[in-house]
This record gives sequence, structure tokens and C-alpha cells, in this order.
Amino acid sequence: MADLFDLSKLESGQIQIEPEPFHIAELAQDVLQKYQLQTEAKHIKLLTDFSAHLPLAFADLRWIDRVLQNLMDNALRYAHEGGFVMFSIFEQDDALQFKVCNSGDPIPAAHLDRVFDRYFKSSNRKKDSTGLGLTVVKKVMELHGQRVWAESNDAVTTFRFTLSTYHSENRAPVILS
Repeated sequence: MADLFDLSKLESGQIQIEPEPFHIAELAQDVLQKYQLQTEAKHIKLLTDFSAHLPLAFADLRWIDRVLQNLMDNALRYAHEGGFVMFSIFEQDDALQFKVCNSGDPIPAAHLDRVFDRYFKSSNRKKDSTGLGLTVVKKVMELHGQRVWAESNDAVTTFRFTLSTYHSENRAPVILS
């Protein structure tokens, strides 16, 4: 229900992105910690690949938290028991690159371009899914001027997105009165 409510606000222009610098590694650790019990209950290995010394991200912290949670929800929903979810962040070309991968039934290649569409149902779609979480992810990334995309092979599905890093020129000017 939260996805539907937030999606309607995102699509209607009621949401203003308020970028700020923040430690993306700290946010990632907080999000991953929320999923620790769920991964253990499903016997899923939660693998991480990121440094605590990544540059600061420049984005809306609240909405990036939502993106990470939606991608983790999705990855855990489709990972088979005994499988894995891998969460990676690295810097490339002056941007932060994110990957959330999961083992399990891969998304068919013909569906990769449509997985972010509202209510799209892939052939491997789980019944407990609203079909809106990835649409929310795409909208948030569009509002940030960034992209998100999906990739898959025979055994792994990967969702990727980019974020801007913080530079002093990102700061809003200080107006003295």
C-alpha cells in the first residue's frame, strides 16, 4: 500500500527531491542490517562488496533509503532458499555505481526493459508482489536525474543504478542578508 501511495505522489509531482551529502556506506549498512533476520530465515547468504571509505553521495537520503529497501525486498523475494543476495557499491567515472544481485530464477531477457513498468508481471513474478516497488525505484532515480536498469543471465538477476558523488559545487549558495 505504501508503494501505491508514494508512487502516486512521485508521479503527480508532489515530491521534491532534497539532495544532501551523506555517507552511502553507512546507509547501506543500516539497510542491510534490517534484512539480516530475513536472510537467515531463508538461508540466503547476504554478500557485500563496498568500502567504508566511499565518497559522499549527493542525493535525497530518505528516497535513496527507499530505493535500497525496495531493491533488497525484490532480491530476497526471488532468491531461492540457500541462494545469495549480493550488494555492491563502487566508484566509477566520478559516480557511485550500485548493484543488487540475487540468485534464483532470472528475469527473461525479453522482460528486462519492462520490469520497471507499473503492474508488469514477468513469468517468474511472485504472487505476494504488488508490482509497484520497482516502479517506485525508477521514478525516484528519474527525479535524481539518474538511471536504473536490470540485467540477467542464466543464474543471476542484477539491478543497477548510479548516484552522484558530493562535490563542493553541489552545495546550494549561501545567501547572506
